[in-house]
Amino acid sequence: MSELPLGWTTALLVDLTAPTRPRRNPADFPQLTYIGMEHIESGSRRLLSTIPASEMKSSAFHFHPGDVLYGRLRPYLNKVFYATFEGLCSSEFIVLPQSEAHDSRFLAMYLSTDGFVEFANQLNKGDRPRVSWDQISDHNIPLPPRHEQERIADGIEILSDRIGECQQRLERIPILLKRFRQSILAAACSGKLTENWRATCSADEWSEETVGTTTREIRTGPFGSALHKSDYITGGIPVINPMHLVDGRIISSSNVTIGKVTLQRLKEYSLRLGDIVIARRGEMGRCAVTTIVESGWICGTGSAIVRFKSQVVPEFAQMQISSPESRAYLIGESNGTTMDNLNQRIFAAMPFQVPSVKEQHEIIKRVEHLFALADQIEARYQRAKAHVDKLTPAILAKAFRGELVPQDPNDEPAEKLLERIRAARGVKQESKAASKEGKSARPKPRKKIALTKK
Repeated sequence: MSELPLGWTTALLVDLTAPTRPRRNPADFPQLTYIGMEHIESGSRRLLSTIPASEMKSSAFHFHPGDVLYGRLRPYLNKVFYATFEGLCSSEFIVLPQSEAHDSRFLAMYLSTDGFVEFANQLNKGDRPRVSWDQISDHNIPLPPRHEQERIADGIEILSDRIGECQQRLERIPILLKRFRQSILAAACSGKLTENWRATCSADEWSEETVGTTTREIRTGPFGSALHKSDYITGGIPVINPMHLVDGRIISSSNVTIGKVTLQRLKEYSLRLGDIVIARRGEMGRCAVTTIVESGWICGTGSAIVRFKSQVVPEFAQMQISSPESRAYLIGESNGTTMDNLNQRIFAAMPFQVPSVKEQHEIIKRVEHLFALADQIEARYQRAKAHVDKLTPAILAKAFRGELVPQDPNDEPAEKLLERIRAARGVKQESKAASKEGKSARPKPRKKIALTKK
């Protein structure tokens, strides 16, 4: 902060404001709304929701329009809010009233910068670090003239709104891509995707089967009694549970593995090349084809192995099990009290459409091509999202270097504003001191002495 723009100065946070809002009993203010830490979005200064103060039992701070609510619990969460209404808030907030020296929007924006978050975060350690007012009150803040603070806050708000609109549009892309992939699978497994191909190739009609009639074996993972937590080691043979089935691939965990002795006991659950590993719990329809890499790994308790006959290509089977129709069937048939479960009987009875092997390969080729296009769009989305996510910190950094809005030479320099405020405070303090001194200088009334007759 050695090279500040013209008219700027630095000021301690305590020179601008200090927490003075009282604690209240929510029962005495049932008409007000209450804000907890969970109601503020991390990093965006956005209010997600509120609840009636009447629902709260513990005491809370009273805040007013123009106050800044700074989340002191886990400061890395970056929860800051500029209040535009009166309400009550959790004691995990430090409530900072507005003053003549600063625009509260400007202050809220500064408290949410990466620099201040990093400063506050290193003050305390532990699982639930909290900062206190005493710890942050002497933090130096770059302070522009009062009117420039307002222009900066206005500029940041305009750009933040645009960034928010862009983020909302981007957030729709993963949803659209998921629907696109599901529609591809639906078309592939209903025959629509290769309808024209069949007409030119004189392909055989599809046969309506079940998983049970097209498989050589269905084997659910070992029961809990066969595999205990004590069997797991680090760096052994991976055990595949539903959590390891991600987007049609098998992902291993280094801490969910077993040793050679346990492997010998559970070798009947070993995966083979071309096996379909399917989740029995959680999100229905999650499955993947075992490749040469995963061959020899173990099917976990929450998964099942499905081995198809030669008339079914494993990659086509994986697509059909993942299709919307199959997912709907599995959801409808799953059972369980605390968690949905699938068993061999449910798998075996699942409807399964079987085209010729030649058409299956054509379907696989077309689906992989369309999925590759979706992957390209998703990669572009990830790059765009990463770029947009960096815009807000970049804009804040630019704003507090004095580079976001034009300066006005007619603005009163921030140093002069602070001098006036300090002088006014000094007069008030002298007045209070004189008042106290005057009270102490007054002669105390003499006590009356009662006269008694001797």
